[in-house]
Amino acid sequence: MNKLISFFLAALLCLGCLVPAFAEETVESETTTTTAAEEETTAAATDTSRDPQVPSHDDPDFLEDEYNSLQSQYVRWKGDRGENARYHRAYRKFYATDPDLTIIDHMVFKKHEKTRWSEAYYALLDYFDTDEAEALAWTLRIPSKVNDLPVVLRLAGDDEYVDGCFYNGYSNDTVRKIILDEGFTYVDSFAFTNFTSLWSVRIPNSVTTVGYGAFQGCRNLRRITGGENITTVRGLAFDGCSWLASFPHMETLKTIEGNAFSGCAFKKLTLSGNVLLSVGDEDNYSAWSAFEGCRNLQKVTFLDASRKKPLCIDHSTFKDCTALKTVILPKKCSYVSIYDKAFSGCTALKTIKNTDKLTGISRYGFENCISLKSIVLPAGIKSVSEDAFKGCKALNTVELKSADIDLFGKKVESGWWYETDKHGWVTSNFVQFLPKTCTVYVVNKNMKTTVKNHGFKGTVKIKVDVKAPKTLKATKQGSAVTLKWSKVKDADGYRLYAVNAKTGKLTKLKTVKAAVTSLTLKTGEKTFAVRAFKKIDGDVSWSTITKN
Repeated sequence: MNKLISFFLAALLCLGCLVPAFAEETVESETTTTTAAEEETTAAATDTSRDPQVPSHDDPDFLEDEYNSLQSQYVRWKGDRGENARYHRAYRKFYATDPDLTIIDHMVFKKHEKTRWSEAYYALLDYFDTDEAEALAWTLRIPSKVNDLPVVLRLAGDDEYVDGCFYNGYSNDTVRKIILDEGFTYVDSFAFTNFTSLWSVRIPNSVTTVGYGAFQGCRNLRRITGGENITTVRGLAFDGCSWLASFPHMETLKTIEGNAFSGCAFKKLTLSGNVLLSVGDEDNYSAWSAFEGCRNLQKVTFLDASRKKPLCIDHSTFKDCTALKTVILPKKCSYVSIYDKAFSGCTALKTIKNTDKLTGISRYGFENCISLKSIVLPAGIKSVSEDAFKGCKALNTVELKSADIDLFGKKVESGWWYETDKHGWVTSNFVQFLPKTCTVYVVNKNMKTTVKNHGFKGTVKIKVDVKAPKTLKATKQGSAVTLKWSKVKDADGYRLYAVNAKTGKLTKLKTVKAAVTSLTLKTGEKTFAVRAFKKIDGDVSWSTITKN
């Protein structure tokens, strides 16, 4: 009996403990009026499971202040939403805690006061969707001024909120179209990085510069309009925009920095003959590879430009543009230099036109251009790296117009130190690595000997420029025809041809010495041709053909 009494006393004691707790929970549920959205906001601001990284500091007060700072709250709040989750309208309450914020439509602008370094302005800090404005959210129209102050595009983050977010980028999968109002002069760095649903961008004509990584990773971007006065596209600006097939006024750009358009879908490019290619801060942003990996690119044309300025096709500018077939260099400019790996991996490249201003080809300049069959190296060529044509197995003709027999003893400085090249220097003896099936044409006997002595295993022939006769006249006399042509200075002779009127095929008639400038033949043909030739060390050079 005593045991039974003890059991009931214990049960009553437990019941007495539970009743107050249950009553307290009931009261709390009855008096709570917080909405689900407010609870979500509060949780985001107080959640300790997502502590931001704070500076290492021994002062507990400092650590507590840092944890409770607006910036730290912002980090935790942004993390809570999830990578692909949309912003809830209740999150506006978070922004409301900052008196310097202004919300227009679904954009958040933060005011920055005037300092000794800059005038007052508004930064586009953030963008969020709302349930009632989903359709509007497809288009982001950004004003150039808020409350009569200029706007800068820092959509990727603001260092007053998130230290480093500015460089890490900000992704968005909702916005399809961006319209920048007239008045912007600069599209800020990483402003719209990873807007993966973005299709179209309108850039005002007031813009002169597109910043680092401004549209990097916008893989569905297809259309850019406006931007008539853009002169500079900075590093990584359109990197990875794999559907972007055109850019307005490309030919007027003065500076295109590293990886600015790498991986884009251009088929043809027309560029200024003095455009500055592949520059930038190589420590933080790519300094090279402006159009690397544009696998649809088939033709590149450089326009004629100032004779006082050079064209430098920098490191890896067109590397791995596997569909590129034709490159047309400018006829007018001070000189053209091709730097390391500029056309490396352009496996379809067949034609390089207008090489008269070419002065140098650096390391691996045309590496693995397996379709390249011929190239003309002009008289002004200063250096050609020994591995400039490495892997060019189809190269069968190199026309070397330089008479500098010391060319092959010069050293070429690499634009980058390779693992096997500790000092960044190689020789200019490119002929030693040309295929055995290649023929090198040189301008004189000394150069012919020099090429052979520098390890070239193919054929070396002398080829010089020979002027063609200016005129050819044919006079018919019965069944015979008398041909007369103008004399060519320094020619060793001439060759006469009959020309088939239907096919244009040439049939050799006769070869004569330099003193002969007329010939009578019995033939029924009406069209004839003549060309001059010059013979040096057993090798014959021919002029172009002159017809009557």
